[in-house]
Parts: sequence; C-alpha cells; structure tokens
Amino acid sequence: MELKNTCRKCAQCCITQKIPINLTDIFKISAHLNTAPESFVQKYLKLTDHDGEKTYIINQIPCPFLKDNLCSIHNIKPTACKITPCPKNKKYNKIKKTYGQITLNFLTNTKKDMLIHFISEEHTGHYLKNHKEFSPAAAEKYKEQIEKDLKNKLLTQILQRNIIKLSIHPKFQAQITKQDN
Repeated sequence: MELKNTCRKCAQCCITQKIPINLTDIFKISAHLNTAPESFVQKYLKLTDHDGEKTYIINQIPCPFLKDNLCSIHNIKPTACKITPCPKNKKYNKIKKTYGQITLNFLTNTKKDMLIHFISEEHTGHYLKNHKEFSPAAAEKYKEQIEKDLKNKLLTQILQRNIIKLSIHPKFQAQITKQDN
C-alpha cells in the first residue's frame, strides 16, 4: 500500500488545525522571513499546553502563511505540516480510525521525516520546560543538539526501532521497517 500526501488546495488543515512549531521550525521560518527568531515567536506563536506538555503553536486560525488557499512557505513549512496527512482523504481517515494517527503518519511519510519530527518535538519540549520566555541563544543550543542527534546514526536507528515497535500497528511494522529513507 503506497499512500501519498498530496495537497488538493482545500486548505482544510491550515484553516482548522492549531499547528505546532518546534525550535528548528522557528529558526528556519524566521530566517526565510528575514526576521529575528524572537520577533517571529512574538508575532506568530503562542505557548500552549498539549497533553500535559508545553508547545508552541501558530497563534492564528487560519494559518497566517495561507495565501490563496496554498502555503506561502511551502518549501520550509513546519515539520508538523510535512508529516500530517490530508484530513479529507477517506482512505487516510479509515486507517487513522482503525490503526491510529502514528501508524498513518508512518505510512504517509518517510522514516527520516518522522525522526525529524520526534527528535525536534522532544528537544523543544525540554527547552520549554526549562525556559519561560524565548531566548535565541538558549534555543540555538537546543537546535544544535537536534541537528547532532539527527546525524547520530546509532541514535536514529535505535529511535526508529523503538518508535516503530511501540507505536505502529503490527500489521504495518514490516512495511514501515523496509521503507526507504
């Protein structure tokens, strides 16, 4: 089963979802917008609590980067946007309902994208536990650790195995394990 996450210009995700933003996203998008990371955080993000964890989310619905029903920052869109399958796709919704969101995410994305998401979210969570306000210098250190962790082949292999083993429905484990990066 091969699934593709193709946008059909409906913009439902951008209009209805509270989009989480990690530290890597903050630096990448703020650089693209030619603005300081702290200005980006103040203008576009709010700190919220999701399932007991603090996280940044885009502070507006619809997303302020939605232009003519398409993402104006598509090439550098947030990690969460990259891995989120289309909510209007009936096949995706059936898989999500039967096997869960994480299984669906792995079926519609590469393991590399999923690792980037998990590692970035983990470090962003640690950062937010330790800092009450956005500090570019402190956030940069966490971003550098994210990059180091993603380059650490042994760590990423262990994380891949554990995420797949613990989170993915057994019916799809072999398929996801064979998936090319």
